[in-house]
Amino acid sequence: MPTTSDLLTIRENSLNRHRDWKQRFLTADLIVQNKWSTVWADLKVSEGDPTIENLYLEALEDKAGAAGAILPYVDVAPTRGTRNDRAEIDAQLRRRVFVSLMQDSRLEVKQVQWIMDWLVGGAMYGMPWANADAPQYPFLVRPDPRFVYPVAHDSRGDLSQALIIRNRTVADLESDYAGNGRLREILGKFQDQNNAERINRDIEELWYLDGEQWGVALVDAHKDHMGSFRYVAPTQESRGVMADWLIPPHKHKMEKCPLVERRKTWADGEYRGALDPMI
Repeated sequence: MPTTSDLLTIRENSLNRHRDWKQRFLTADLIVQNKWSTVWADLKVSEGDPTIENLYLEALEDKAGAAGAILPYVDVAPTRGTRNDRAEIDAQLRRRVFVSLMQDSRLEVKQVQWIMDWLVGGAMYGMPWANADAPQYPFLVRPDPRFVYPVAHDSRGDLSQALIIRNRTVADLESDYAGNGRLREILGKFQDQNNAERINRDIEELWYLDGEQWGVALVDAHKDHMGSFRYVAPTQESRGVMADWLIPPHKHKMEKCPLVERRKTWADGEYRGALDPMI
């Protein structure tokens, strides 16, 4: 199990390694939101809507809508060499499992989101999940690539270690982890460290995943609120000064890292969106 010191080191290295990627994400997000800065001849800068058509946004919506319009078809072939009708019955049962997984995952919505992730950021991520009150009904979740920091890949190119880092408010954490007794203890440590009456900063929720285990930690990075900025600002130094495990790492009982990555290939091996050449 990584210690909190190891975790902070992995976090800092990952933030530095992927800083340029996250900066491109930020630029693309601002273009999608029609937030433009115009530099005039006298070097004055003004903020406003674009004076021409936003071709980047139109290309993004058009390509995502076209590619996401057709859902994948699931066909499970009967096992070869099986006699009677048992093979066909087993195949239909397995197909129902896959179809149920697709429906419970709301794949028709996630497919468009995954395509947008590919076009804007050059990578898409999926992970199996199940709610505590219904563990027999798994579904797929889509971690936002803005939060994901790949750490290592195996010899086949599959993700073998990763971090998911999100800025969360204390109210959000208290809502999501209401039954976790360590939450108040950890927040109390952060409060004492900051010598403040209450925590007035966003807290980083950091998920750690590798081929054998997963866990959730909280990191006090001494950052001020950044408004609607949901992920770590690529232009801001963010040194983690204190961390503690909210859910200590434990085995996830899966064959490999549960976070699955599909990324666009570039000659330099960098993470870059498919539409980045338009920027």
